Amino acid sequence: MPINKLTALMIKQAKTPEKEKNIADGNGLYLRLLPNGQKTFILNFVYKKIRHKITLGDAKLISLEQARKEANHNITKPP
Repeated sequence: MPINKLTALMIKQAKTPEKEKNIADGNGLYLRLLPNGQKTFILNFVYKKIRHKITLGDAKLISLEQARKEANHNITKPP
């Protein structure tokens, strides 16, 4: 799966959807778009056969690079 597919410009220009939408960056990192206009970074991964979904933060408060670092940290040191 290709990684680093998102760009800061893509995040800024992402339209508000009618229902929740996730846009993949790769390696389990997603930009979640909500109908209320909120944009958050989330991480989906499987650890010990259990699926985990972690909210990394609001896209207005943390950068894409910070989200990628946090995602990498959480994958290498799972709960």
